[in-house]
Amino acid sequence: MPKTANVLKQCAKPAFGVFLSIILVATILMPHDVTSALADEQSPSGVTAKAYEGEYDGQAHSATITAKDGYTLYYSETELTADNYTKGSATNPSYTDVAVDADGNTQPRTVYYFAKADGQGADQAGSTTVTINPRPIKVTWDNNSFTYDGLEHQVVPTVTNKASESDYLELNVVNNTGSAEGNYTAEIYGFYGNKNYTMAGASGTTNEWLISYLNTDEDATASGDTFNDSGWFTGNAKLVAPDGFSISADGQTWASTLPVTTEGESAVAYQLREDATGYITDTRTQTVKLDTVNPVINGVKTTAADTTATIVIDATEGTSGLAEYETLLAPTGATCTFDGNVLTVTGLDPETEYSFVVMAVDASGRAASYDVSFTTEATPDSNTNTNTNANATPASKTNGSSSSSSGSNTTATGDLMVYLVAGLGATVLAALVVVLFARRRNK
Repeated sequence: MPKTANVLKQCAKPAFGVFLSIILVATILMPHDVTSALADEQSPSGVTAKAYEGEYDGQAHSATITAKDGYTLYYSETELTADNYTKGSATNPSYTDVAVDADGNTQPRTVYYFAKADGQGADQAGSTTVTINPRPIKVTWDNNSFTYDGLEHQVVPTVTNKASESDYLELNVVNNTGSAEGNYTAEIYGFYGNKNYTMAGASGTTNEWLISYLNTDEDATASGDTFNDSGWFTGNAKLVAPDGFSISADGQTWASTLPVTTEGESAVAYQLREDATGYITDTRTQTVKLDTVNPVINGVKTTAADTTATIVIDATEGTSGLAEYETLLAPTGATCTFDGNVLTVTGLDPETEYSFVVMAVDASGRAASYDVSFTTEATPDSNTNTNTNANATPASKTNGSSSSSSGSNTTATGDLMVYLVAGLGATVLAALVVVLFARRRNK
C-alpha cells in the first residue's frame, strides 16, 4: 500500500499541472463578454451592464443590466444618483424605433441605472446604451420586359424586408413607366413613410427593363390589278395583312388591307398588329410598283415608197417605262418589223392606200394606240410608161385624149366609189381597233 500511494503521488503532480494549463488557456480564449461578466460578478456591487445595438426589426430591445442578490436596480433616461434614484423606474426601458438627431443621424439612447444595496455592499450608479439602426430596404420588381402594343406599361417595385406589413413605405421611382419601344432604367431614389428604414445599403433599387416589338415571321403581301407578270400593278394596289393580323401605315388606324396609291415604284412602310394580343411589330417596308397611266403616242412620221413604208413613233411613258411596240390590223401579206420605235413595213402594193394601228406598250401592259394612214407611190416603171404615152403619134394623142376624157368620167365615177369604200372601211377599222384592244387588255 505505501508503494501504491507513492506512485499515485508521483502521477498526480503531472496531472495537476496539465489541469492548470487547461484552465489558463480556456481563460485566455474565453470571449470578452464572458470574461467581463466574470469580472463584473466579482465587482463589489455585483452589477453588470451590456449595451444593445441592432437593426430595426419591429421588436422592442433593452440594454442588459443585472445585479447580485441584495441589490435593487432603478432605471431612468436621466442620470440617477444617491439623491434622486427613487425617481427611477423598476422597469428596464425598451425601444423599438430608430432615434435620430436634428440632422437625421442615428443616435444611441442612454439608459441610466442605480444599484441600491439593501444591506452590505456599496451602491453603484452607471449607464449604458441602446442603439436601433435603420434597416436598409430590399426591393424586387414585378417585371422587366413587355411586348410593344402602343399602350403605357409600368414596372412596380416592392419592399420585401419590411419588419411589419403595417410599416408604411411609399417609394419614389423614376423611369418605371413607358409606352414607346426601347430600353428603360427604373430607379428608386428615396421613399416616404417609416423612418426605421434607410436607402443606405439598399438593394434592388434599379431595374433594367424594356419594351420590344413583336417578333414574327408573318408578313403582308402585295395585291392588285395586273395586265401581265411584270410585277407592276395597274390599279387597286394594296398590302394585305396575314390572317390574325391588322396592318397600319401610321400605327393608329388599323385594317385588314393598306391601299397603295403612290405612282411608280415605292417603298411602303407599315406595321402589323396581332389581333389576339394587340402586340405590334416594328416598321417594315415592302416595294410596290403601281402604274395607272397609259402611255401617250404624240404622233408618227411616215415615209412611204412604192412597196415599203417607214413609220417613226413618238411615244412617252413616265411610270413603268415603254417596253414594246405592236401593230393591229396590219396589211394582209405585208411584213411589219420593229427596231425600237421605228416600224418598217414591206410587201406593199404600189399606189395603194393603207390604214392600220400602231401601239406603244409599257412594262405594266398598259397600251396606247394611234391610227396610221398612207398611200404608197407608183413604181418607177409605171412612170416610164406614162412618159412613153406622152410621145405617141397625134392620132394616138387624140385617142388618148378621148380615152383620157372617157377615162376622166370613169375616174370620177371610180373616185366616188373609192371615197365611199374608204369611208366605210375607216368606220369598220375603228370598230375593229376598239374590239381588238379591249380583247388584248382583258388577256
